[in-house]
Amino acid sequence: MEGLRLGEELAGCRLRVETFAHSPRLARTERGRRLVTAMREKGVSELYVTDEVMDSLGTVESPQGFCALAEVPEQPPEAELGRVLAEQALTGHRDEAPASRPRPIRGVALVLDRIQDPGNVGTLVRTAEAFGAGPVVLLGGADPFGPKAVRASMGSILRHPVYVGRDGPSLLRGLRALGFRLLAAGVRAGASLHRLDFFTAPTAVLIGSEAEGVAPELLGLVDHELNIPMPGGTESLNAAVAGSIVLYEAYRRSALRP
Repeated sequence: MEGLRLGEELAGCRLRVETFAHSPRLARTERGRRLVTAMREKGVSELYVTDEVMDSLGTVESPQGFCALAEVPEQPPEAELGRVLAEQALTGHRDEAPASRPRPIRGVALVLDRIQDPGNVGTLVRTAEAFGAGPVVLLGGADPFGPKAVRASMGSILRHPVYVGRDGPSLLRGLRALGFRLLAAGVRAGASLHRLDFFTAPTAVLIGSEAEGVAPELLGLVDHELNIPMPGGTESLNAAVAGSIVLYEAYRRSALRP
């Protein structure tokens, strides 16, 4: 992980940070000096390198003088994934938010089917956290804990529950047995997003791969397909945009409930 912002997130989260490297460039700002102090207080081993070495270690265009190696969040056994996902999605399903804050929509979880672009993965995790949704589970596709996805999430992947599964059909059947309604987001087919009631049952929304959509073996297991009404002539939406619209619509109607 690279950069000041992700470093600050790491310093404040529960993930174990194995080591961090910093260069003179980091010490030129007060934030940078505070970050080094926080990492030392956390007991993380450190490497002090030149700016030139840091530039060779990084993957961003404008390195800020910090990078770190952290552990991947613990993943449940495949057989337990559905139960874990259900428990966390249901955590806030019946909770009332304080009057000063919108009601969360944790009863809505995302299942990403072979999303290949790590930027899309990170963006969807960030959106799920932003709108108070439940966990995000990935079935194939990009590594959610890779550098590009982590950067796109702006640190949300360090806070929001994200899981990686392999057996999609088994996961969906398990979620249905636990009371979930299963929806697949499309563009033109299925019921309009505006007409769906997200709150009669916890819901898992499938977002399919950029090139192929939701796999047929998963599409055959969902309760409904849903479409995002588009008055223009565009044939499709970016996967991250589609998923974000669904989560926002669920949040909007959650916030408007009496």
